[in-house]
Amino acid sequence: MKGDSVTLPCTFTPPDRFASSVTVLWMKGDPYTECTVFNHTRFLAAKSHVTNLVTVNKEDRYELIGNLIQGDASLRISDLQLNDTNDYFCHVHIKKRRRENVIQDVTRLQVAALATILELSAGRNNASGDTIVCRVEGKPFASITWIVPGNRTVPGNSTNTAVTRVPGKYQSVGTFFNPTLSGTYSCVAANKHGRDVRLLHLSVEGVEKSSIVPSIVLALLIISLLFIGFTIWMLKRGELHNINSTAGREGFVIMW
Repeated sequence: MKGDSVTLPCTFTPPDRFASSVTVLWMKGDPYTECTVFNHTRFLAAKSHVTNLVTVNKEDRYELIGNLIQGDASLRISDLQLNDTNDYFCHVHIKKRRRENVIQDVTRLQVAALATILELSAGRNNASGDTIVCRVEGKPFASITWIVPGNRTVPGNSTNTAVTRVPGKYQSVGTFFNPTLSGTYSCVAANKHGRDVRLLHLSVEGVEKSSIVPSIVLALLIISLLFIGFTIWMLKRGELHNINSTAGREGFVIMW
């Protein structure tokens, strides 16, 4: 798995008492493009004073853990990366009166990675409008699904979503186009090695406006109704006052 350590085996016939040095070359790649990732030499001429020399150690992640005197040139690789997947060749050169080359059979290394979300963000694209982007790593490639507000699941490839792969990497990019609901969106990445989930809270501007407008209209309608009711009440009160006033004057005339 990515981030772990692994040991590549390599055994050979141990050097005899006539050997002056043992050199181990570990190479990576196919036979035509292989490159040396580790070069180690052990000098044996002075038995009481054995010295080691390392001239190549790519990224300082390689370590010889085998005992060359016992015919073991096994190599440990630490902090595995996905691009470490390859063929590895072990070449052992024992120097004495004449050189002897021992080539270990090829060792195939496969590095896997559990589904991991590298990035989840929202933004605006001039061509596609508002989007939510979920960048995922995984080997084998991870699937992507979405959980939208209301706890509804949306596949990675649907009407409003798409999944593309990043060339040269074990990464996928899931895109959610034009989200219309405010709330929490979840990106779910999964492969056979694991599952990862990340959340993003989104306030959709169009949704907020659409929810405010009906409230404003309703408030204005209530105010208008109250105003009309108040006006009718005032008018009726005025008519009643006029009637009372007229009745008072007529009664006064009769009494006089």
